[in-house]
Amino acid sequence: PNDVCSGSTRNGTCYTGEECSNRGGTSGGSCASGFGVCCVFTLSCGGTTSDNSSYLVQTAATTVTPSPCDYTVCPLNNNICRIRYDFTTFVITGSTVSASSVVADVAAPSTKDGMIGHCITDSFEVTAPGSIGSPVICGTNSGYHMILDVTDGACQKPSFGIGPSTT
Repeated sequence: PNDVCSGSTRNGTCYTGEECSNRGGTSGGSCASGFGVCCVFTLSCGGTTSDNSSYLVQTAATTVTPSPCDYTVCPLNNNICRIRYDFTTFVITGSTVSASSVVADVAAPSTKDGMIGHCITDSFEVTAPGSIGSPVICGTNSGYHMILDVTDGACQKPSFGIGPSTT
């Protein structure tokens, strides 16, 4: 069976070597008593997946990337009603903060770059056609996750917006 397996550096799905290659994965070790490979799926910007345990990978901001960096995540089959996004490592620029004290009678203080608390420089969100998508998030979210509903087998669109001056 195509169960979750532990690869050398990441978890994957157990497939035969040929199935893994045909699906665009890479072998991360063996499984099924050596009859299969622990197939790991890593996507870069613009990538699409419908495989469990797929990784959306974006390295350091020094790598030139398009912004936004969009992915497509589709359910494996029509029985899937939710997709879980685990943030193994997730560190981007945080939300806008105020450098001065907030005046009590100002309902929505703003800064030069935008609203306090908004993700102005970097952001991440998932749009889910036919369903409610995620909130826009930023900052450090390592170790957290979000679960989004799938409607009628529609694919979801995770998207990173990375500011040009991010270090």
